[in-house]
Amino acid sequence: MYSGPLLQVHGGGRYLVDARASSAPHRIKGVANWLIHLQVAPASGSSFPNSAGSTLAAGQDAWFTAMAALGCNSVVIQLISKYQSTAPNDSDGNSPFTGAMFSTPRQAYFDSVKLLVQKAALAGFTVGIAPCWAGYDSGQGFYTDIEAATGAVMEDYGEYVAQQFEPYDNVWYILGGDRPSPSATLDSRFESVATGIRAFDSRHFLTVHWNFAAGDNPTVTGATDVTSCYKWSDGTVPAQVRAEYAENDAPVMMLEALYELNTGFGATAFVLREQTIGSLLNGALAGTWFGHEGTWHAGGGNPGSQPNLPSQSTGKAYDLNSTGINQQKAIHDVFDAREWWKLAPDTGSALVTAGRGTIDTVNYAVAALASDSSFAIVYCPTGGSLTIALSQFSGPVRARWYDPTNGATEEAGAFSNSGSQAFSHATNNAGGDDDWLLVFDLQGAVAASSAPSFSAAAVGAVLYVAAASSAPTLTGGATGASLAASAASSAPTMNAAALGQYNDIQAGGAKWHPDYYQRGWIPDYFSGA
Repeated sequence: MYSGPLLQVHGGGRYLVDARASSAPHRIKGVANWLIHLQVAPASGSSFPNSAGSTLAAGQDAWFTAMAALGCNSVVIQLISKYQSTAPNDSDGNSPFTGAMFSTPRQAYFDSVKLLVQKAALAGFTVGIAPCWAGYDSGQGFYTDIEAATGAVMEDYGEYVAQQFEPYDNVWYILGGDRPSPSATLDSRFESVATGIRAFDSRHFLTVHWNFAAGDNPTVTGATDVTSCYKWSDGTVPAQVRAEYAENDAPVMMLEALYELNTGFGATAFVLREQTIGSLLNGALAGTWFGHEGTWHAGGGNPGSQPNLPSQSTGKAYDLNSTGINQQKAIHDVFDAREWWKLAPDTGSALVTAGRGTIDTVNYAVAALASDSSFAIVYCPTGGSLTIALSQFSGPVRARWYDPTNGATEEAGAFSNSGSQAFSHATNNAGGDDDWLLVFDLQGAVAASSAPSFSAAAVGAVLYVAAASSAPTLTGGATGASLAASAASSAPTMNAAALGQYNDIQAGGAKWHPDYYQRGWIPDYFSGA
């Protein structure tokens, strides 16, 4: 059985790799569903829980299916929570502890969470587990209970959690949990949790989530491997990412930012795009996260059913196909089609030399250049002109505009790698806003107009289609040790008989391989056209 990705820090830092996929670079494309293990979700488009005939497993299946189709690959959960309608119990009525908090874990409760982890693995998802959510206040978390426990109790609890989840490849851990200005006692207790986890589990990485604070809290940092950032106001998340990237060599992740529909705090479609793109280009190569106010709590957001929900999350419909999540896919597709792990922020304006705007605001043109100067991605949040130093590239480049709302592209020209050039986009994107992505790639082979179809007679050690504009169609017994279509614009189509033991296809700028059910193709990494 496929055990899911095993994420570890790359030897050079800065990004994560999947040890189960030959240490291929892996970027988390996460979606918040903090309670997916605890309660039945409503039907998509509804604010109310499903009917009595619904099951937790069915709701989980629907969520993983929808999110995987949108390119997502990770979910975060609060192992114990106060947000669900049956809090602190799960949907089966199991409480997390039989007696005293943290020292008397109920095995049935934690066993049900393992089923979620297994389900996530089959979908190709990792699960970020917060063992004990501190909470913004006592109604939303357990910080008073954590502070009241002894360090020894919290260390033992951390070790118990690790014993439950260490056998699963596809997990990692989140300390803290939304608490602003954590006390020294609280910080110390989480250090004890980390010590307990590390006593039993050295395979999985740890990070920390404090409310609006830098991810590398002074005490807990010694036990964490990935620096996480969390902000809830316009333009501040990319700024925090930039600061953290400059401060240390650890991978940086944007773990939480404004959620869709949180209009009271300033969330708009543009801001949701800006916080993801800005974070990625400022160095959040470990990954970024998206949240939706009607979906993150996996339950009916109607007032009264979940009394501890923050006000911005009540009465919002559960939506697995929102505008925001679809636009996140369009953004990630641009990065996935390239060797994104090579990107380094253009903080010194060596690449973008004029027109950037005010740094650390939503109108700042964030940019990143590949370490081998083979490509660059520039975010243009306004319709203003940007000057690009083409001399930064290792060869002649092709420039294209990408609409971050739907992935549509427009040619911007071919240029030699000398001098500078001004770029601007005069029209709005499909969402009616000014922001566009400007992408530079080294000039390569001209794409062919179509790709061939392979049939049973086309069996061989190597099947290769160079520079095709569409992916091959596979029928019958068209298998091979290596099957590639470079520079194809889409993933391949095939039927079951067309699959070999492990065929790879490079298409849409990504390397694709069969999923572990042999049902279709999933992206791996980009290796150049």
